[in-house]
Amino acid sequence: MRPRLLPTLLLALPVACGGGSTTLDDCRSMDPGPKADECWADHAAELFRQDAEEGVKIVTTKVQDPRVRDYIWLTVTREVDPSSFRYCDRIQEEALARRCRVLVSRPHLHRELVKGQKAEGPQGAGGGPPPGAGGPPPVGPGAPPPQGATMPPPRGEGGPPPPQGAGGPPPRRGSGEASEPAPPPAGDEGAP
Repeated sequence: MRPRLLPTLLLALPVACGGGSTTLDDCRSMDPGPKADECWADHAAELFRQDAEEGVKIVTTKVQDPRVRDYIWLTVTREVDPSSFRYCDRIQEEALARRCRVLVSRPHLHRELVKGQKAEGPQGAGGGPPPGAGGPPPVGPGAPPPQGATMPPPRGEGGPPPPQGAGGPPPRRGSGEASEPAPPPAGDEGAP
């Protein structure tokens, strides 16, 4: 075989064997069946971005396998319209429908897609607070009290005296209050 023909044959082999990339037009020209279903599943997001109404019509009339249809509804929800239950409601398999509803109910998982821009901050589940929300409030000594909270005065400053027998710390020596003398240390009982 000639060396120049080999690359051409290697490129043509996946297409001849049924592999290779397809387009929406390829899907439209296929006879109904598993290969067409797979083609529609591969191009669902693209189809719905171009024309959602046509996408619904094609999926409901041309996709034969209900599992593939359910997968398409989930894919379109995740990749095209993650803020609506519109396609989740069409899923027949309960576990997949539940997964779809969870996806829609957690907008932080698809914030980037809804806004059409890349989110700031760390990527992944959560991704931090929404822009402009700031971080958590400061905590610790010197931090302002939470809004609407009343804080007790610092120890020893103002406030009512503790109730008698409250079990708090003993009064400090030399504070002007009379106190009983401390008992002698053990072992010095007979000392003069």
